[in-house]
Amino acid sequence: MNNRAIIVTKDKGEDNDALFEMSDEKIFVLKYRISEKIAGEENVYLFAEISDASTHPDQGALWLDIFLGIEPIGMRDFVVGLGFGTDDMTRADIESYVANIIKGQLDGLK
Repeated sequence: MNNRAIIVTKDKGEDNDALFEMSDEKIFVLKYRISEKIAGEENVYLFAEISDASTHPDQGALWLDIFLGIEPIGMRDFVVGLGFGTDDMTRADIESYVANIIKGQLDGLK
């Protein structure tokens, strides 16, 4: 197995009467707990959703949406979305890039 990022997807359902069906969009999520000294609370997280940027091909091979969430409430607020990367990025490359983006977002809050 190569060291490229693995993005899992499922096939769409075949029930024509279904109220919803699985999207064919490939996505994975990274979850980061924010330090209590920055957030003021202990259960504050940033969720980074990474997907194929086929809807934004001029902005990179991948798309990143970052959401702020407080658990156990379960609600998320959109923070930022941006395109990045190339087709040959590994999972480690993606995680490093996303961690740098999040660190940049948090540096101004210290």
